Amino acid sequence: MFALKTYVVSLFRLLFPKLCVVCGRPLVWGEKNLCLNCLCAMPRTHYQHQVDHPVEQLFWGKLQIERAMAWCHFVKGGTLQTLLHALKYHRRPDVGVVLGRQMALECAAWLQPIDVIVPIALHCRRLQKRGYNQAECIAQGIASVLDIPICCGVLMRSVETATQTKLRVFERYENTQGVFSVTNGHELAHKHVLLVDDVITTGATLLAAAQTLYKEIPTCKISIATLAVASA
Repeated sequence: MFALKTYVVSLFRLLFPKLCVVCGRPLVWGEKNLCLNCLCAMPRTHYQHQVDHPVEQLFWGKLQIERAMAWCHFVKGGTLQTLLHALKYHRRPDVGVVLGRQMALECAAWLQPIDVIVPIALHCRRLQKRGYNQAECIAQGIASVLDIPICCGVLMRSVETATQTKLRVFERYENTQGVFSVTNGHELAHKHVLLVDDVITTGATLLAAAQTLYKEIPTCKISIATLAVASA
């Protein structure tokens, strides 16, 4: 019976192979969502090995952040944009988990001091429409590698904001003021928190979230990690 089941599974995979989200080629054994070629082609920042890099500079003079990092550069029309579109707009939460896992594998040493992961929250209406929070999917991938707990019930998005893609830098900061709130903040007291999001541009959203956490939980420490950094 076991041999028959294995044969059926192998035959199904042969007839209906899973395809790479980016290039559409059939995936081989061990590949998930994207092929090795597309994975290797993603433009890493290598910021986990640097200090005073551009992502950290986004927060200079604004807020005390322990560390900040983006795994890859966001390139329009590139591999990562295709993956993020699949994650956010084509109901592929599994893509976020895979990317979060890969980021954690490559940046494990940088992430080791973290006590708890907090994904950037979605407003309830947007969460209901999408069906999941893409930042939480990324956090799940990180947690699966490093065995770090995820806390989704503390940071809440109390105000639904319009998309920020066409806003200028100052407008982005204005657009995120008062957006977040905190419940049961004692869960993060004296913890080193990793705020996780998909893409960072000006840092306005992550800055607003961190400011809210520090205001309500002054004993916590905050670091930031995103899949990608985009130019403002």
